[in-house]
Formats: sequence, structure tokens, C-alpha cells
Amino acid sequence: MQYTTEQIAKYLKEFRIYKGKVESGLATDSICQDVERLEKSISVLPENDYHIIRLLFFENKSYAEVARRFGYSKTGMYKRVKVVEKAIASIMSD
Repeated sequence: MQYTTEQIAKYLKEFRIYKGKVESGLATDSICQDVERLEKSISVLPENDYHIIRLLFFENKSYAEVARRFGYSKTGMYKRVKVVEKAIASIMSD
């Protein structure tokens, strides 16, 4: 299956909702598979990218906070996340 960066962005933004559905048994098989693929894809990212995604989407930190932590401007952080979303889409599509 091919994933777009838009799909990845949506999954990242709503990850906690999807993960909650999986854990409570309310998710469809398709959502369960996508959550599993997403988690595996994130786990193989370079270390900084992994931590950026975890902080932004799983720990709900702000872009400004994460940008400061990693030495990016806020705009630079948005651009970095777009690059990482493309990488995740590519990994998930393999």
C-alpha cells in the first residue's frame, strides 16, 4: 500500500486517538495495521527525527519547544517534520 505525506500527517496528529482505539479493541483491522506500521516506521528513523516525532505527536510538545530543543527555528522545525513525514510514508509503503 502506498501512503501519502498527507495520510502520515493525519495519522501523526491523531495517533493517540487511533492508538486508544487499538488498545480498547474498537479499531478496524486496517487501523490496527496502520498503527503498527507507523510505530515500526518511526522506530527506524534517525535518532533526532525519532525524538522530534515522539515529542511533537506522542508527548504533545509544541513546535516552538521542540525547535528550541533541537536548535531549529519554528519554521525550520515545520520543514523538518515535512521531510520526516515523507520518510515515514516511504518506509510504510515498502
